[in-house]
Amino acid sequence: MSVMGFATVLAQSPAGALSDSTRRKWLIMAVSSLTIALSCILMTIFVNLPVIIFFQVLMGIAAAVLLPAVAAITLGLVGYRKYPEGLGRNEMFNHAGGVGEAMQDAEPTYSGGQDAGQATPDRA
Repeated sequence: MSVMGFATVLAQSPAGALSDSTRRKWLIMAVSSLTIALSCILMTIFVNLPVIIFFQVLMGIAAAVLLPAVAAITLGLVGYRKYPEGLGRNEMFNHAGGVGEAMQDAEPTYSGGQDAGQATPDRA
């Protein structure tokens, strides 16, 4: 198991309790999203193993906090009766984003060939 996955597993129960106990779930989502984004950026700047492990742990904890907050906000918006539909809608947009990302990542390969975007001796 990765460090991020291990941190996520350890933080899931406290994260759910945090989400249940607060009325500012939007703040939890904002801080978690910002933590994930900053950790991703800072991992590219500070490239050594202890720092990367630290940022991976932060991202795991933030991911564990983010998911219950999204579920709680969805429940609050749509209610108990329409919760499965609301959760399905969330997942639809989640997967659509994944498809869009895959298409964006595949475009350079499609237009430039298999080695598109890689530094080779003849392109240096």
